[in-house]
Order: sequence, then C-alpha cells, then structure tokens
Amino acid sequence: MKNIKAFTLAEVLVCLSIIGVIAALTVPTLINNTTQKANVQSYKKAMVALNNIVERSITDSRFQPSPSCFYWETNPYGGATCVKWDEKGNCSKYEHYDGSSLESDYNGPMSQCNDLFRFIKENLQIVKECPNSNAYSGGCTPEYEGNDTTQKNKNPDASDYDINKATSGCSGWRKENLKKRNAYVLSDGSIIILYGTGAQLLAIDTNGKKGPNKWGYDVWPMILKGNKGYTPTYRPGGCEFTEKGGISTSKIFSSDY
Repeated sequence: MKNIKAFTLAEVLVCLSIIGVIAALTVPTLINNTTQKANVQSYKKAMVALNNIVERSITDSRFQPSPSCFYWETNPYGGATCVKWDEKGNCSKYEHYDGSSLESDYNGPMSQCNDLFRFIKENLQIVKECPNSNAYSGGCTPEYEGNDTTQKNKNPDASDYDINKATSGCSGWRKENLKKRNAYVLSDGSIIILYGTGAQLLAIDTNGKKGPNKWGYDVWPMILKGNKGYTPTYRPGGCEFTEKGGISTSKIFSSDY
C-alpha cells in the first residue's frame, strides 16, 4: 500500500492563520493607497475644472481682458516683513524691508475676486451652500484640524503665542476659523472651502464628509496666481500644510508621483 502525503488539519489551519495575518497587515494599506490616489486624481480634476471656468469667464466677456483677481506670480514690489506683533502672536503690521508701507495691491489685485467666485458658482453643480461664514454650523463641512492644531501636534511644547506667530499669515486655515469659512457642497460630494469671500484662495475636500477629512489626504488648497495681462490660473498650494503622513501638493504634481 502506497503512503499518501498530505497536509494535516493543524498545518492547514496554521497556513490560513499566517495568510490572515498577512492580509490584515497589507490589505488596509493597499486600500488606503488606492483611496488616496483616487483623492489625488479628484484634486487634479477639480483644478482643471476651475481653471476652465476661469477661462470661460473671459470668453463670456464677464471679465476683460482678464479677471482682476490673483496673487502675483512674481511680486513686482519686492519682499516684506512683519514689524509688529499683537499680544496673541498675530502680525498687525507689515512693511517693506526699507521700512516703506505696502502697496494696496501688494499681494495682488483682488478687486474682482468676489465677482469671479460668483461666476464660478454659476458654473458649478452646487447642492448645498453655507455662504455666511458658517461652513461647520451650517452642515457643509466636518470638523477639520487647522494649521494651528497641526503645528501644536507636531510641537506640543510650543506656546499658543508661538503657534499663532507661525500661522499668522495664514490664519484663515486655523481650526476655529475653518469652521467659519464659506463652503459649498457639489453634486459629486466634494466641498469647496473659501479662505476669504472670493476666488483667490480655496481648499477642496475631494470626498466631502467621507473620511479621513485630513489635510494632505483628501483636503488640499489651491491658489489663483497670475500677472497683469495674463489669465490667472489655479495652482497647487496656498497657505498649505499637511497632517502627519499626508501628501503635499508639490508632491502630487511632481514627476515621481
């Protein structure tokens, strides 16, 4: 009689246990990577869509020769620095390095930013609006971490003054201020969050209230840049910060991603 070699039940169970452990370790990572890549692609598509609308605002003759709404691509006035801080660590006065006052359009011409965003709204499929600085209380956004709380998580020993000073130029993305932004939910579930009231700086939550709702995972900013005589375009970044493990917009648009 021939001997038949086979696995014992115990050996099969051990193999299945090992496979289960490996799957438990690798499958969530694969799912997270796939989800993040999908969010990255949604961010890129949103930028293309918004730039197409900006282009349309010119061909539609709404803004001629181009919208007066952008941060300078190359600032014609040179550099500046904060010369006065308030008691909370916020900059209360900027000057040029030579001590002269800043021009009214030092950051860029912004006179038509509200009008431009109204045009953008007309060309988006918006299903819910929170336009009166009530993004969170109005139910348009989840509760996000801000650049201040992210800084605090990275530097737990930093004082509130130091945290405010580090985020002073970008205070609109602080946690409590994020709750008071204007926000718009689109038909695909994504959310547009305005830094101010116009089109010049905004953020996109690519999958809306569905998690993880983290900067660098499914939330990224974009900034409208340009120079006089040229059509402004949305670019990656704009008071950008990323939470631990997140991907920056520069990485998103790099050749190796």
